Amino acid sequence: MGKSLRGKELEKGICQREDGLYQARFTNRFGKRQVIYDKTYNGKESADKGKDKNISCRGRK
Repeated sequence: MGKSLRGKELEKGICQREDGLYQARFTNRFGKRQVIYDKTYNGKESADKGKDKNISCRGRK
C-alpha cells in the first residue's frame, strides 16, 4: 500500500508521486503490467457512495 504526500494510506497498487500525480499499477487480463496516472484520487469511499447496502438481490421479486 502506498501513501499520499500528506501521509494518508492509499489502496493497494496506488501511490502519489512527488509531482502530485497519483499512479495506479495493475496487471490486465492478458498478464501485461499497466500504469495509469491521474491528478485526483477519490478513493474507494466515493465509488460506494451511491450504493444502497440494505438491498439484497435475493430479496427482489
